[in-house]
Amino acid sequence: MVYQGRVETAGRDHIIISDPASGKRYLLMMANLDWVEFGEQINYPHTEISPAMQASLETSS
Repeated sequence: MVYQGRVETAGRDHIIISDPASGKRYLLMMANLDWVEFGEQINYPHTEISPAMQASLETSS
């Protein structure tokens, strides 16, 4: 299924998009989402992983 619209908000496990043409809003769960395409540059807050956390991820088995 394809949804087109504007990203209203996003959380850790979901995004909400709205379709300006219809006025509908869609709640999309990340567990069911394969990919997202954007027609323009996005403003995405990138959060760095601390060196200690990165080290624990690399040494975990």
